[in-house]
Amino acid sequence: NKRKDEKPDGKGKLGSEPLNIDEAVDKIYDRINLKLLLVFLAACGTATQTPMQIYITIFAGFIPYTQWECISPKCKILLANSSDTATFYTSETLCENKLTAGTDFKWTTNRTSFSVDWGFYCDSEAKFSAISSFFFIGATLGLLFSTAVFDRFGRRNGAIAGNLIGATATLIGTWVPSYEVMLVIRVFQGVGMFINLTG
Repeated sequence: NKRKDEKPDGKGKLGSEPLNIDEAVDKIYDRINLKLLLVFLAACGTATQTPMQIYITIFAGFIPYTQWECISPKCKILLANSSDTATFYTSETLCENKLTAGTDFKWTTNRTSFSVDWGFYCDSEAKFSAISSFFFIGATLGLLFSTAVFDRFGRRNGAIAGNLIGATATLIGTWVPSYEVMLVIRVFQGVGMFINLTG
């Protein structure tokens, strides 16, 4: 008994070689260019992921200069001598009087922030900016090495590898324990993202 879809010579869906992915996609979606759609979605994903990685420090590391309260006698005296309590809780009060977190004041924000966890405020605020700078150091390295990566592994494999490096670094970065480790993670995010972008 021959099946309807089998050709007389015995070749057909049952007797032919297995289809590769491209052929299977072409057979299933003969009217929709699925490959083009997947490339478009991947490009959109990369395009939206890049700004998130660049500006993540703004959202995850904000410094709540207006959300703190006094806990030391020094700070309480400053508050008592202030003419307006609304303007007392500012960065100027913290920085000009050299108030120390945990000793002179405590943060009252409920929002998590690595700036609060690692003590980035006033004089140490430059460390906050360095986190963004290290991303661009990685981006520069990614751009410089992308040609060698593509020559060695091919453009598609290189772009996939870059995306995996960036995604893995971002995932690890959600549990980063210290400032120094965060700087290394940001370099890898930049390398991976810009290898992927140039691919």
